[in-house]
Amino acid sequence: MMHAKSRAEKAQQAARIMFLRQGYNCEQAVYAAACFARGMEWGAALSEACNGAAGGKRTVCGALAGACRVLDANSLGGMKGRLEHGFESKFGSIMCADLKLTGVSDSVRRKRCAEFIGFALQETLEILGSQKNK
Repeated sequence: MMHAKSRAEKAQQAARIMFLRQGYNCEQAVYAAACFARGMEWGAALSEACNGAAGGKRTVCGALAGACRVLDANSLGGMKGRLEHGFESKFGSIMCADLKLTGVSDSVRRKRCAEFIGFALQETLEILGSQKNK
């Protein structure tokens, strides 16, 4: 059986690859990787839950939206405030338009978004792990 830490690390790596190389949007990458880390089925739910409506718009960061969807799917919607607060404390905003870099290449912008994905996924897995142990 895979240890929790190595599974979380593999999920982080998977999310980065999904976003940077496989065409997943930020919301999908967080959702799919979190489900992978938890051993949850995500294929069918991915298209329903993550329609790409968040990222790139003047709405909440897609990585954060994907993380919130994972919490909702695990009946932990009440923990979204903790997640949002941590995200905003680290990055200064939860809004995609505020977070996106302007005047840089798409490659640089996507690497920055990968930071948001990594943080949102890490925090989500920590929340899920802490609730499992209660």
